[in-house]
Amino acid sequence: MIISVMVCPESPSSPSILEVVVMFSPISIKDQFLYSFGSNHTGNQTIWIVKFATEYKGAWANNADPLYHLVQDCQGVSITTGIDDTATFALDVFDTDSTSNDMNLYFVRNDEL
Repeated sequence: MIISVMVCPESPSSPSILEVVVMFSPISIKDQFLYSFGSNHTGNQTIWIVKFATEYKGAWANNADPLYHLVQDCQGVSITTGIDDTATFALDVFDTDSTSNDMNLYFVRNDEL
């Protein structure tokens, strides 16, 4: 699946199209210690791993945190539940707060897909 996203680099008058390749692969997990979800998510769960890339290195960086803006932009975004879910959410939103027991979305930076 290829998704085109409109981004504005340095000037709002010169937007460019960024192609993001998204690969969805649901997997079942039993061993929560292999993943970094909040401690409220235990037991056998089905998770989705999405791999994507950008053409601009450091697109989400803020000082020393290379994923800062990505994490902040996803925090609190509404999600649809009740569709073959295995997890129970306190709120129907993405929780990217690494200090939260309800964290249900996190990002891992890699140099290759």
